Amino acid sequence: MVATASLPTRMSLAQLQSLFLSIVPRIETHARIYFRSTRCPHLKADRIAETIALAFKWFRRLVKRGKDRPRS
Repeated sequence: MVATASLPTRMSLAQLQSLFLSIVPRIETHARIYFRSTRCPHLKADRIAETIALAFKWFRRLVKRGKDRPRS
């Protein structure tokens, strides 16, 4: 028989958003650095927004797996 890990406690939407919003500045900074050579400001803004959206998608997946604890 395989032992299962305990399920993570359910996080409310407000808690999830709050936790994600606390890391958005770092994500945005990295995206701005990565896309710094993009000349068109509209294209650059789209790419940064897409980066943040994908980060949120991955963040939700990690929280579902119980990986929502920040590293110390």
